[in-house]
Amino acid sequence: MKTLKKSLALLLSALMLFSTFAFVVANAEDENTRVTLDIRLDAPTAGKKAPEILPIEDKRFVPGDSELIYLLDGHPENLYKEYGKVPTVDEYMAKRAEYLEGAKEKKAAMALLALYTQVVKNGIAWVEYEEADIQALIDSGTISKEDYSRLSADYGAAPCLSYLMYASKVYGQSIKGKDGKEYTTSARCMEPGESFKAGKSYFCICVAIPDVKKETDELKKATEALMPYYEKKAVIDKKLETATGEEADKLENDLASLGEEYKDKYRDYDAKFTTAFAKLSETAGGGAYVPEITVNTRKTAPDYNNFWASVYDFGAAGTIFDRIIKFFTDLFDVNFFRIVEFFRNLFSSFKF
Repeated sequence: MKTLKKSLALLLSALMLFSTFAFVVANAEDENTRVTLDIRLDAPTAGKKAPEILPIEDKRFVPGDSELIYLLDGHPENLYKEYGKVPTVDEYMAKRAEYLEGAKEKKAAMALLALYTQVVKNGIAWVEYEEADIQALIDSGTISKEDYSRLSADYGAAPCLSYLMYASKVYGQSIKGKDGKEYTTSARCMEPGESFKAGKSYFCICVAIPDVKKETDELKKATEALMPYYEKKAVIDKKLETATGEEADKLENDLASLGEEYKDKYRDYDAKFTTAFAKLSETAGGGAYVPEITVNTRKTAPDYNNFWASVYDFGAAGTIFDRIIKFFTDLFDVNFFRIVEFFRNLFSSFKF
């Protein structure tokens, strides 16, 4: 279990993309007034491709949260120090990979990083697993049968996502159980465009935000306008580390003059930042910046380990025949096989 906890800690540190953002959302003043965004998704069907973009009917929201990349670091200086500029989404995500070098769990963490990059960009990504994998977690003592029963009543296997991934033989991982045996799962991140398979089960991970593209574009411009300030400031700060006496006084004056030169641009950045977050909060409600997501009106499990995403467990993939049965069952609100039997008996009374 110590190894597993270290693995999960690594994932947390490597993929904590939007920690401040997640904290603010989680501590919103009135969670009960957050807007609920319902996503309509067909259950996975063997042979069908997994959706690559989160379908959203409510035009106030957009899939993914890449438009927030420039908001979530909270300050242009952080961006300058880490990237030397305002990064692209790909650059922002790729930076996380640098923390994984030399890690024992690198293969699994890199797969998850690629998975969450899909979520950031397109709002949805998929994880494949098998029902037997849950039993492996229970048998190993990773999660108790009682805890799983309690959690699965609301969320299915969704709360087990991280554990399933970090015991996956696909990525060379395993869990050492309390009995001393090694346990593995078959869980894996799906690539974009992959199809669902019979006999496999599926999670979808999804996130959406209010449409703040216009506001974000303005904030990006205001942030870029401050990059020369931080570049010049970094040079002065470096010299101040060793400067003394009159030289230090001159550098301090230079720093003050630089701040005066860029004060209007800094005020513009503050104004754009405030405007963008005000719209986020107003649209999502409750002081939060993302809506609560349901899938087909059912609750999703919050994914606190990485950022404010939602995990939904569809369970085992069905077949086309399963979908036909469900259609007629939903349509008539009776057992489909009773309908079949009715018509069979009806036509058997006719002689042709």
